[in-house]
Amino acid sequence: MTICQTDGVVPDISPPIPTRLVPLEEWRRQVREALYEVNISTEEPLVRCDLCNVRFGMVSVTSLAVDPQVVQCSASKSSSDLDRIDFIHVRRGSMEFEHRGQRVHLSRGDSIAVERAAGFVSRNDRMAGTLVSLPMTWFRPDIVDLGSVIGRRISGETGWGRVLGSTLNLLADDMTTATGVSQYLVAEQIRSAFLLASNSQTIPLRMTTRRIVEDARIVIRHTAQDPSTKVETIARRMGISVRLLQKAFAESGSSVAKEIVERRLIRSRALLEDNRFDLVSVADIGFRCGFYEASHFGRRFKARFGVSPGEVRAMRKSAMNGAQPD
Repeated sequence: MTICQTDGVVPDISPPIPTRLVPLEEWRRQVREALYEVNISTEEPLVRCDLCNVRFGMVSVTSLAVDPQVVQCSASKSSSDLDRIDFIHVRRGSMEFEHRGQRVHLSRGDSIAVERAAGFVSRNDRMAGTLVSLPMTWFRPDIVDLGSVIGRRISGETGWGRVLGSTLNLLADDMTTATGVSQYLVAEQIRSAFLLASNSQTIPLRMTTRRIVEDARIVIRHTAQDPSTKVETIARRMGISVRLLQKAFAESGSSVAKEIVERRLIRSRALLEDNRFDLVSVADIGFRCGFYEASHFGRRFKARFGVSPGEVRAMRKSAMNGAQPD
């Protein structure tokens, strides 16, 4: 079995048939490590298989080939890794899926989108395929009724079905190139092809601005305390242009700079109201929360909360002393 890592040069793998024999337990372990926890059963104790997996950002791309097997993934909401959509494309052979109360047969060239947390059972003959996994959160803001397009066969004989399959295979066939592109551009390409291939012109879509802003706020939450964090930092971490990021926030009625400052101010007030930080100076708390200069921190803080940082700390101490019994 071939297992590819993301370190160094990733080989171009597009397996026509599985090539190497390994024990079933070893195959289960490799699938668990590369993808997620599933139960795999086969008629033989040895499995002929190949698998190559690479991740970039939140996108996971897997190319695999395997002997006949039955795979079962139990429905669960307990793991964040399960809150994903798996796009599966059959390159050779065939598969049968039981998912969300439907049974779907996939032939060569067909694709399907599977909600991992809903669980599934798949059966395949000797086959080769591509699996590209994306976070479910990247779809919820855009598709009102996601269940209407999940678990349906997407024919490889239709124009958009071929586009979707080609997109998935392109990522698998040249994983080295895939890791160098924006995860958001990849997600957008797959999402667009998927919706068009699903005949989803009647599905109401929301603007992707909301998703960009929500994802940016998550990045800001984890980076705002660094004084060097700025708009370019957030855009680079997200893999999008500064212009696109600023446009998304402008359309939402805010700005990236305002969000960064707001996060810093909220954290600084929380520290000032925490008696565990009483020995830390106000200036140092400002610096810990991303403000280079104490004077700038003080002005921003008072403009936001109506009192100075020192006054917040004093009010908290006064309230504590007043609450103490005689």
